[in-house]
Amino acid sequence: MRRIYATTIFRPPHFTSISEVIQDMDSNDDLIHIVYSLSKDMGFPGFRVGIVYSYNDEVVSCARKMSSFGLVSSQTQYLLAAMLSDDDFVGRFLDESSRRLECRHKIFTEGLKEMEIHCLNSNAGLFCWINLRPLLKESTIEAEMALWRVIINDVKLNVSPGSSFHCTEVGWFRVCFANMDDDTVEIALQRI
Repeated sequence: MRRIYATTIFRPPHFTSISEVIQDMDSNDDLIHIVYSLSKDMGFPGFRVGIVYSYNDEVVSCARKMSSFGLVSSQTQYLLAAMLSDDDFVGRFLDESSRRLECRHKIFTEGLKEMEIHCLNSNAGLFCWINLRPLLKESTIEAEMALWRVIINDVKLNVSPGSSFHCTEVGWFRVCFANMDDDTVEIALQRI
């Protein structure tokens, strides 16, 4: 199970970890593995810090061996330990992050709605899936990639075609709304 976006939730339903669910269940804990990263929740994509939590000794042993290829510097460990030990700071940071994500998501999706561009409903995350099928010349991956090239090269927006995420339906694009300030969101909506 991945918890990479666990605290990017900006409206209900809230995240429930599998570790909470299995507490009252008779389950084979050896089959449950939790992978977590600070990249999305705490805004540390460049730090490349995460955890693997498992009751399975083989998984833990493998993860330990693999971790030697991507060691986290002692300075980074010290900084993160100090920051994450401050419960008050972490709580305030996550509350503010959630508030900002909700605001940015609302501005972006309402702007799309005004242009009659459909997007998938969501309550969490940093991205929005928008449906640009009406702009395709035909319903193929090639047409999706052609539209993507126009968006990147001519419109100058950084979007990702759904096919790069193995989306089964052509014409869907992933847009990150979380990495823009309010002015940039307005510019992106004008370009769309």
